[in-house]
Amino acid sequence: MNDDSKTNQQLSKENDLLRQRIQDLEKTESDLKQSKDALCRSEEKYRSIVETTAEWIWEMDLTGRHTFSNRGVTAILGYSLEEFMGQSTFSFLHEEDRPVVKKTLLRLITEKRGWKGWILRWRHKDGTYLYLESNASPLINTAGECIGFIGTDRDITAHKQAEEMLKRSEEKYRFLAENMNDNIFTMDLNLRTTYVSPSMKKILGFTPEERMKQHITEQVTPASMTLIGEILSEELEREQKGLGDPNRSIKFEVEYYHKNGSTVWMENVISGIRDDRGVLIGIHGVSRDITERRRSEYDLKESFERLRKSLGATVQAIALTVETKDPYTAGHQRRVADLARSIATEMGLSSEQIEGLRMGGLIHDIGKVSVPAEILSTTRKLIHIEFDLIKTHSQSGYDILKDIEFPWPIARMVLEHHERMDGSGYPNGLTGDNLLLESRILAVADVVESMASHRPYRPALSIEKALVEIEKNKGILYDNVAVDACLRLFRDKDYELKEVGL
Repeated sequence: MNDDSKTNQQLSKENDLLRQRIQDLEKTESDLKQSKDALCRSEEKYRSIVETTAEWIWEMDLTGRHTFSNRGVTAILGYSLEEFMGQSTFSFLHEEDRPVVKKTLLRLITEKRGWKGWILRWRHKDGTYLYLESNASPLINTAGECIGFIGTDRDITAHKQAEEMLKRSEEKYRFLAENMNDNIFTMDLNLRTTYVSPSMKKILGFTPEERMKQHITEQVTPASMTLIGEILSEELEREQKGLGDPNRSIKFEVEYYHKNGSTVWMENVISGIRDDRGVLIGIHGVSRDITERRRSEYDLKESFERLRKSLGATVQAIALTVETKDPYTAGHQRRVADLARSIATEMGLSSEQIEGLRMGGLIHDIGKVSVPAEILSTTRKLIHIEFDLIKTHSQSGYDILKDIEFPWPIARMVLEHHERMDGSGYPNGLTGDNLLLESRILAVADVVESMASHRPYRPALSIEKALVEIEKNKGILYDNVAVDACLRLFRDKDYELKEVGL
C-alpha cells in the first residue's frame, strides 16, 4: 500500500472520531439543556409552593436579620416584603420573648441543631400580638459552619386563645369545686367513687383519698343503700328500653356516715355521664348537707302534731259543750263526723280533707248553744217561730268559728251543712257548686244520721228510710257523688251507725 492510501485511511478514521465527538458534544448539550429545563421547572415548582403555602417560610442570618421571606409574612403579620426584609427579628417579637430568643440562638449556633414547636408572640402590623409556632434548622456551609437559619412559622393564635380560655374555665370550675360548701362527686356504674371534691372533708370528715377507697355500702346507711339501689335499677332499666335521657336528673335524700360515727342527711342531685355515642357510663352529682333542715322539719312536724292534738282537744271540748246543752242529741255530732269521714274516704278525698271534714262534723251544731234548751228538748211539734229560731244555729255556729284559724274551712262547713243543691236549704239558699264539697258531704251524713236516730219529738226512723230519702233526692237536694258513696257504704260495705268516742 502506498503512502497516499495510508494517509487517506488515517484521515477517514480521524473524521469518524471527530463526528463521534461532535455527536457526543451535541448529546451532552441536549442533556444539559434538559437538566437545566428540569431544574428550572423544579425551581418554579418549589417557588410556587413556597409562595402559595399558608405558612410563613423564612431565612435569617446569625444576627437575626431576615434574608428571605415568602409572602406568608404578609398573610400572617400584615407586613409587605419590602417592610419586612432586612429587618431584625427582635423588633417584631414581644419584649418578653426577646431575651429567650437571643439566648437560644447563641446555643443553636454552637450546637448546630434545629428546634420544633417554639411558640413566640409576634407583633402584627395593626399592633396586636399573634402566637406563632416555629420550626427551624441551621444553615451549614461547606466548612461545617452555621451561617444562619431557615424555618417555617404558622399562626396558632386561635388555638392558643381557645387553650387559654379552656385553662381559665378549668381553673374557675376547679376553684368552685374545691371551695364550694356542697360536695361534687362522680361514680362509675358499679357505684365506685371516681372523684370527690375537697368539701368532703368539711362535710363528712373523710379526705377525698379516703372516700375513693370506700365502697358505697360503707358510705351510707342500709335504708339509704336500698333507695340508691332502686334508683340505679330503674335508670338502667330505662337505658335498656331505649328511654335514656341525657338531660334527666334525679333528686333524693340519703343518710351518710360521718367519720366521727354520726350520720348526716344530704340531698343529692345526680345525672348521667355518657360517652361520645351517648351510652351511659357513669354518674355525676352534687350533695348538700340538709341535716339541719331535716331536724327543723322533724321539729316542725312534731310541733304541728302537738298543735293538731291541741286543736282536736279544743274541738272535742266544743262538741261536749253542745251535747251538754242538748242531751237528746248526744252522740249525733260524733256519728255524723264518722259517717262524713267514711263518705269522704269512699270518694277518694285527700287525708287533709278527710281530717278537716271529721273535725267539722264534730262541731257542726255548735250554733245550737244560742238556742233555748227547752226548744231543743221539747217533745211537741215545733211552731213556725221556734223552727225559725233553730234554723239560726247554722249562722250562729259560723259566727262563733269564723275568726278561729283552723287549717280547714270548718266555719263554712258549719254554715252550709243545711244548704241544698237546688237552693231550698238555709241560711243563704246556696246552690250546686257554690257549696263547699265538704259541706255537701256533711249534709248527706247529717240527714242520714238524723233520720235514723231518736228525737224527742219522734222515734227513730230506719236506716233504709234514710237511704231512700237521699237516693230519691240525689242531684236535687243532695250531691250525686256523696249520695252514691254513702249508699255503697251501707249497702255494699256493711257500714253501721254506732257510738263513736271523741
